[in-house]
Amino acid sequence: MTNFFKAFLLAAICLLALQNPVEAGRQDFQLVNYTGQTIYRVYCSSIYSDNWEEDLLGDDTLSDGQSLNIRFNDSEDNQYWDLRVVFPDGSDLDWRNIDLFSIRRVTIYSDGSANFE
Repeated sequence: MTNFFKAFLLAAICLLALQNPVEAGRQDFQLVNYTGQTIYRVYCSSIYSDNWEEDLLGDDTLSDGQSLNIRFNDSEDNQYWDLRVVFPDGSDLDWRNIDLFSIRRVTIYSDGSANFE
């Protein structure tokens, strides 16, 4: 019975190790805030969507210098996305048609520019 338990435990660990890469979406990226302001809302929607979808921060905020890991469902197949951040005063910055298949980090700055890596 001990050998059976060891084999079962090893199989379970292997299964869990293989599961994480499968769950990650090809569009996953890190958003880095260097705007000098706290961000109150973050939206990322497919270029085919007519609205901004849900706020990715929920009840949280993203302070200057902080980052947010944005994760997608592994079944998502859209390549191009729009990104919007909203500040406390209601102003916002948008970036359109971002190829999320080819980047892993978006760093945004106070002048509205962004670095896509």
